[in-house]
Amino acid sequence: SCGGESKGKTIVQEFGYTNSIDYKKLQTAEELRQEILKVDEKGIDMYFENVGGIHFDAAMSCLKAKGRIAVCGTISSYNDAKPPKNMVDISDMIYKNQRIEGFMCMPWLTGQRGNFLKDMFEWIQDGKINVRETFVEGVDQWANAF
Repeated sequence: SCGGESKGKTIVQEFGYTNSIDYKKLQTAEELRQEILKVDEKGIDMYFENVGGIHFDAAMSCLKAKGRIAVCGTISSYNDAKPPKNMVDISDMIYKNQRIEGFMCMPWLTGQRGNFLKDMFEWIQDGKINVRETFVEGVDQWANAF
């Protein structure tokens, strides 16, 4: 999912995704779950978690047997004094053989694991990765860059 119609068009037209879900039109995990299942009624095989909140709950509820979730962030709650807790049905995970694994990117960025910087450079040079950057003039425009 991504926020806004413009971003949805970008990921489909420029980055090759087959679908886009505008999460800004949704309020609950159940609404997001229903949108995910419209894209694929069988659910999802894998999910990269960097948002948290309703996104995690919706993804978890749609995760197929042997599905995997990589957790790298929970930006939706970074500013919350007491972040909401996500619910996980442990029994469901056992019988569906699902896995959730947390990780930090620093070992890859520093070269302690894998060859991320070298590999990414080559993938960008070879056109395998489509990079889109935003440039603004002046330090006072930093907020507009986001």
